[in-house]
Amino acid sequence: KMLAGLGRGIVSTGKLDPEGVARSMEEFRRFRALSDQAGAEHMYVLATAAAREAINGPDFIHRAEEVLKTEIRVLSGRQEAHYSALGVISGFHPANGIAGDLGGGSLELIDIDGEAIGDGITLPLGGLRLQDMAKNSLVQAQKIARQELARAKLLKGGQGRTFYAVGGTWRNLARLHMEMNNYPLGVMHHYEISADSA
Repeated sequence: KMLAGLGRGIVSTGKLDPEGVARSMEEFRRFRALSDQAGAEHMYVLATAAAREAINGPDFIHRAEEVLKTEIRVLSGRQEAHYSALGVISGFHPANGIAGDLGGGSLELIDIDGEAIGDGITLPLGGLRLQDMAKNSLVQAQKIARQELARAKLLKGGQGRTFYAVGGTWRNLARLHMEMNNYPLGVMHHYEISADSA
């Protein structure tokens, strides 16, 4: 796994980070070679927030498709949330709560009740985007996050229910929480943090 940082600076420039693009293309070449060696017959490639929102996103997708020799599907925020919900449903039985998929460019939220999936929303609260919007100010980042979350009507239905954290940013926060609390296992799946601790 490689973190490209494509969305770094996107708020100020409107473009994907040039170094992130270069790292991505290099990684795509490596992935294509590994895929060929493994004899993979089909490759399904999805792109998310940074690629769909950047001015140079279409060019990035075109270049990536040439390297990977396959079509890339650019997901809407709602589609991204829907796929996150499917992942939660496949791992938690029964799932009942709100899934939040936090990436570099956005936060997707979606309500899940058993196998019923609600309409998802996307908020501009990805780690890289928030850092850029707040100009590296933690106080400003907290203010922006609170404002965006207060407007998210979907969250009103989440009180007293489970929040399913999806994605690498949450995983890193959970790892930090585990370390701070001397958690004895290295297993992250199904790791729980109380609302008070979060």
